[in-house]
Amino acid sequence: MATEFVCVISDVDSFHRNHSFFQSSIDRSDLMHGSLVRTPSFYREKLGKVGGKECHFFSVHDQNENIPVIQRGDAFTFFDGEAVYKGAHSRQHEVEDYFVFSREARGSYCLLSYNQCHSGVVKVTNDPMGLYPVLYVSCDDFVVITNTPIWAETVLKELYGVYLRRSDEHVINEIVTGAPLDVGPYEGMRYLPFDSELTVSEKGSVVKNKRGVSYYYKSSRDEFEGLLEKAKSEICSNVLSVAKSEDYDYKISDISGGIDSRMILAAILATGTRSNFFFNTTGSYPNPDSNVGNYIIEKYSLQKCNIQDPLSKSRRGSFSDNPGRFIKTFCYASSGMKNNVARHVESKDKEVRIFKLGGGFSAYKANKSKLLSGSGNVALDQAVHLLTKGQFCIDGDRLDKVRGKVKNILHDWVVNDAMSIASALDRFHIEHRGRFHIGVCEHWGRHHGGKAHPLNSPSLVRASFSVSDVDRLNDVVTFSLMYKIFPSLVFVPIESRVWNPLAYAGYSPGVIRKLSKIKPVLRSSKRLYGQEPNVKKLVLSELDGLSVDQEKKDGFFCDSVSREVKSVSLWKRKQVRLNRKWYWAELDKVRTVFLSLFDEFYSSGYHIDSDFLEYLRRLKNKDLNEYKSIKEVLEMHCVTTLLVFIMKKEVEIKV
Repeated sequence: MATEFVCVISDVDSFHRNHSFFQSSIDRSDLMHGSLVRTPSFYREKLGKVGGKECHFFSVHDQNENIPVIQRGDAFTFFDGEAVYKGAHSRQHEVEDYFVFSREARGSYCLLSYNQCHSGVVKVTNDPMGLYPVLYVSCDDFVVITNTPIWAETVLKELYGVYLRRSDEHVINEIVTGAPLDVGPYEGMRYLPFDSELTVSEKGSVVKNKRGVSYYYKSSRDEFEGLLEKAKSEICSNVLSVAKSEDYDYKISDISGGIDSRMILAAILATGTRSNFFFNTTGSYPNPDSNVGNYIIEKYSLQKCNIQDPLSKSRRGSFSDNPGRFIKTFCYASSGMKNNVARHVESKDKEVRIFKLGGGFSAYKANKSKLLSGSGNVALDQAVHLLTKGQFCIDGDRLDKVRGKVKNILHDWVVNDAMSIASALDRFHIEHRGRFHIGVCEHWGRHHGGKAHPLNSPSLVRASFSVSDVDRLNDVVTFSLMYKIFPSLVFVPIESRVWNPLAYAGYSPGVIRKLSKIKPVLRSSKRLYGQEPNVKKLVLSELDGLSVDQEKKDGFFCDSVSREVKSVSLWKRKQVRLNRKWYWAELDKVRTVFLSLFDEFYSSGYHIDSDFLEYLRRLKNKDLNEYKSIKEVLEMHCVTTLLVFIMKKEVEIKV
């Protein structure tokens, strides 16, 4: 279970302003707007002075868990997230040394420390890849640091009389680039950037790099083999530590036809821990993912599982039954940070007995530079276009502003850090797109389950940028790493593609000959495996003890009166036939919610600029059949959530 926290450094002493906030005798429901914790335990600590200001720490965690805080004398340290440290994986690390832990631990976590030396100092950082979302506001009167922005808004309003103003900039950035560009959901709120630490002292607040660009992106080709060996060690250690953990009864790794899940499997096989994991595939033959996945399960004698949640069909169906409520609870759960509605509270394994491994943060790929055509020698403006292209309804000035931000980011890296355009594009994926997509999404997921990304390896990033852009594009890093971890897996067919011959050009004639004969797996491919694998059924309702009646009570179901949509629409049937994803299939329902919100927004006289109102009108007048790309579809999803957020129409949900 995640711990929600707010740290405030201010002239106002909140205890004297509202001392009843954390007294157990009062009803705290009005003061806990923004918290997701169903059975909360409250923690408040007056840490001391920072300069002449008071520093207070507030948190909410599940009453069945301990808050991971260490306090010795004048020193205070707080941890939240999941991390591998000294060979052990845990979500409850008690951090003895802030500096050592922040340099050596891997995972998705944040650390906050207070020390009374030098008139008081607060330091906060996150994991080396910056996955854990830490947000902060710094101004003359106060500094606030949090992982739960809507609750931070409540704390500041109720205890300090400070009103944060909700913003739209982060969503506009996401629509255009796929990431908020480190902008938070409130005016003046920022994400802690990649590889950074925030220090608050009597001199003010300062954000600085921890290791710097040279560490991550400037290693030489001579260092490649050594870095690859370190990456192998880190990835295998990540997997082994989860395998050895006794915190989870069921550990599940996905198996697909792609590369990322296979890289994790390589580490599982290399560490001899296959019996510690169950393996999940999606779809059925002739789906290529299923075809390759079942072949791998058969070939390596893996235990396939099927997660069954008797309540999930009705719970997921709540979107079709009442999309308005679904979007409003999603807005609450994500603090208005629209990222991935499809993963919104699908399961509530509150005992956290199921833990999953995800294949995200694949730094070994040319994630963005693969968009370049030809030699890759393109101008900066062309690179900006690659990251921001799309037929948006956003007005030209707003679009130009976002593109200007992206251009400044790339220009800084190309000119000041002497990076190629291709390397800058791949760096953008690591520091913005991937960090937001994986970090924010998985952060909210930790409230109702657990997940780690074993490929989260600083050495892997360094190895990937120690080779040329061409080598990264041609699978040299990917192939070399998999062959180093568990060689036989490189010979297993891949969905819809094969290894680039340049990736294995330097290997033995036998390896080259064997790889040259492998064909991609398509829907038309023959079945690769024999019998259907035996399946272990994991029934969630037996794990979390929730009944249908309890689910209804908690608001996951909608009664017949409140249902907005009752049947599968013609639009959805068409999208399913086209094999399009959830966002496309539910676009008509999202648009219906948007139109309703727009009418309320317009008639209620919200104070917004005329350009934004015209933007909303353009979206309103856009017909479903005019949507041509996934970016356009996501624009409607994002703006619908944004309207809920700006209008403060979010609906509380507790997990």
